[in-house]
Amino acid sequence: MSFIVYDTAKGRKGVRLAAGLRWVVLEGNDKARPSSKKIREQARGMAASRYVLNHKPNSNSARGVQSGENTTIGLYTEPVHPIVKGKLYSLSMLLLVAILRDQQVDLDAVNVALLMEPQGMPHLRVIVFIQSGQVIMDSVVEKERAIKQIEDHVARALPVRVLAQHPEIAGPYTPISWETVVGFVDSKASDALLRSIPRAPHQFVVLAVLGVAASSWVAYDTFVIQPHRKRLAAQALAARDQTPTYLKAALHALQSTGWDRTDLKAFLIAMRERPVIEAGWMLQEMACDVAQCTTKWERRGGLLPGLAAARADETLLSPGTSTSAAAGPPALDTASTQIQHPRQLAAVDPSTLPKVSTAVDDLVTLGQKLSNAGIAVNLREMQPWEVIPISDVDPQSILRKSELEISLMPHQASEVLALLPESTLIQTVHLKVADINSVTLVFKGNSYAR
Repeated sequence: MSFIVYDTAKGRKGVRLAAGLRWVVLEGNDKARPSSKKIREQARGMAASRYVLNHKPNSNSARGVQSGENTTIGLYTEPVHPIVKGKLYSLSMLLLVAILRDQQVDLDAVNVALLMEPQGMPHLRVIVFIQSGQVIMDSVVEKERAIKQIEDHVARALPVRVLAQHPEIAGPYTPISWETVVGFVDSKASDALLRSIPRAPHQFVVLAVLGVAASSWVAYDTFVIQPHRKRLAAQALAARDQTPTYLKAALHALQSTGWDRTDLKAFLIAMRERPVIEAGWMLQEMACDVAQCTTKWERRGGLLPGLAAARADETLLSPGTSTSAAAGPPALDTASTQIQHPRQLAAVDPSTLPKVSTAVDDLVTLGQKLSNAGIAVNLREMQPWEVIPISDVDPQSILRKSELEISLMPHQASEVLALLPESTLIQTVHLKVADINSVTLVFKGNSYAR
């Protein structure tokens, strides 16, 4: 989803800057400017409402002669609460336009990284990478993650000029402010303006009746009534189209349900230090998702107050005191605790998901590797992902999902996580304790494809 990262707040005369665009290479395009049909096809797949184009001449072409082979399109998706006033510009494209105002600039030598704080969102950062004159990253992410991505990019890429709003990265950078960026907006910045997706042309049938004798009912029904009914049917079909709603729901689910790999590894390391025996109670199992953990204990001579004191940072769940026949007597030999622990979420872009055939091959290879290591793995067949009902969704836009479950020993966790494809999201971790020397971990999650 795209973000309005800066707004000069001057109504319709104001300037708005957008980030978080999805940049796609237009394959098979033989013109400097792609057709309206090709733009609509790309926008439909991303549920986008606006677009901007970046034309780059071939490196062996004469300066000023553009080739469609190097045309990319930036797609903008409306936020949940869109702002309708003022002109809207792509921040990444505006920066590139400002750099290219110097006619002596070699596009292949334009390697820039931008790090700025979105207006009113101090915990987030805008991050833009321009490599060889084209935008390769345009995102709004959490502050620490953005800083790490900038530093990793600088460490492995070609010489990169870094522009940063705050002194928060290691290494040299050039200071930049929002006022400076807004100053790039002038008559030459029209290439960075986000434009509405072109609509499909409508065909109109006009019947000129030259005489009363020629105006028969058959002609009127053929050229007026039937086309009108077809238009109404097409409008009704478009009104039922749930493709944009489906894609937005899938994007939200992919960015709110999975466990960030780095955070999950840190959590598993911390879990190794957790005692199995506490105040006369032995841990039987521990189930965690991205929001909380619930544990189950077996009494080995201890009392509930002792367990509560030993696990003071957790909430002791009531064992049940109802005397009704349906509820049964209170539990004497088992107890449960719960602790809230919001974890860092993984963020997966639907446009980066592998195709179904590739995802299936990767999962089969993963299953074989884990089986060879004596690790139990259960993979489900790829099925259409009904994040919302899909009866009125474009079949080509429907994503696929496969459930998986992996049972392993705790010391195997890091190696297993390293083998998982990026499109696989772990959602729950279950720790099972048979005895003090026998502990099993169970990862449950989903693998996604398009």
